[in-house]
Amino acid sequence: VQRSKTLYAVEALEAKGYAPSVPVAPELPATLLTLQGVYGPEYWITFANFAVITHYNRSPLYAMAVTQLAAAIQRAAAVSSVRPGSAP
Repeated sequence: VQRSKTLYAVEALEAKGYAPSVPVAPELPATLLTLQGVYGPEYWITFANFAVITHYNRSPLYAMAVTQLAAAIQRAAAVSSVRPGSAP
């Protein structure tokens, strides 16, 4: 795990070739996190909420697990809120 301690504006990370997976404000401060994935390094752009999680447990892997769990819960909630015959 490699975590940059430097804060960058998202647009500065984009200029270096890193792109967020969702639209975010270009001036939003962010850091770059590198994790070892199954197929090689994974690069994650992290924001203040990620730093808040690491105040409880300093492990970036723990914070990543919390982040991914929250995303999975959000996706499941979106799917379960769509009922047959209703518009999403």
